[in-house]
Amino acid sequence: MDTSEERGVKMESMLCQYNLLDRSNEEMIKYVNEKGLGTVAMGPVGGGRLAAPTDLYAKLTGKASIATYELAFKFCLGNPNLNCALSGMQNLDMVQKNVKVASDDTAFSAQEWEQLGVAMEEIKKFSELYCTGCKYCQPCPVGIDIPRIFEMYTYYNVYGLKDHARNMMKNYLEKEGKTFADCKKCGICEKKCPQHLAIREHLEKVCEILCD
Repeated sequence: MDTSEERGVKMESMLCQYNLLDRSNEEMIKYVNEKGLGTVAMGPVGGGRLAAPTDLYAKLTGKASIATYELAFKFCLGNPNLNCALSGMQNLDMVQKNVKVASDDTAFSAQEWEQLGVAMEEIKKFSELYCTGCKYCQPCPVGIDIPRIFEMYTYYNVYGLKDHARNMMKNYLEKEGKTFADCKKCGICEKKCPQHLAIREHLEKVCEILCD
């Protein structure tokens, strides 16, 4: 099989998922930019998750709140290694809002951008339930996706995205996802958790809230 190089094809840019809630590609974006290639982010508002109104900016910075979608775009555009952020727009109002944010001269400085990222991680660490998503607790003997359920609670409790969290649980249940109601209370998950979380206790509470 011939390679792209043999065919004379050269990579000029990279498109990947990137937003305030999902920064897993941040190091890759930096690497690609350092190689002189274009970097483009898709999903800057997290598939609509960051379009919902919350006090996330005030929670992160202690300053007056701004629209969450504005925070989301400014964070992406504040990354010095990112060239472009793509956004799906369904009507003129969305276009106008995006143009306004992108044209705003008060973009985040490199320092502000860095501080936002750090603050985002810190509020997760100091939440009442800090699951790192390592999945060491898996597999559960009865099939409960513990990290997935705790991730939903992070959206609910830490980021204030309550409707989104409940919709995530609804979709999870529709796919026959197991919850605390199926738990056999064997405690195997707690023995394997590096964070020493009281998983069964937290799981019961989270499921009560999100399965409401």
